[in-house]
Amino acid sequence: MQKIPLSKLPAQNLNVILAGQYCLLSVYWRQERLYMDVLANGSAVCRGAVCENRADVVQSPTPFFKGSLHFLDTEGDRPPHWEGLGSRYRLLYVAAGEELPEGLRF
Repeated sequence: MQKIPLSKLPAQNLNVILAGQYCLLSVYWRQERLYMDVLANGSAVCRGAVCENRADVVQSPTPFFKGSLHFLDTEGDRPPHWEGLGSRYRLLYVAAGEELPEGLRF
């Protein structure tokens, strides 16, 4: 599992390497919700994915991305809000084949 650092900003782009995949993560706040676009190795994995607590951001299997991305509310069970990014709300990558941590299981 890998923690992806986020800033307390309503819109941000991150270039990260996740299990050898070169990823661009775009996180943005619109209409009272947090959304994410994910590109891996130049291919679109998902666009406009609604970010929820504990749920995988990438909701459909794709050959372009291995693993899963999850927001985790460290203080309760609320959807992520940009004002808590990097502190209350953490973004975690779980590699393919890696067991989900207890806090991400439903």
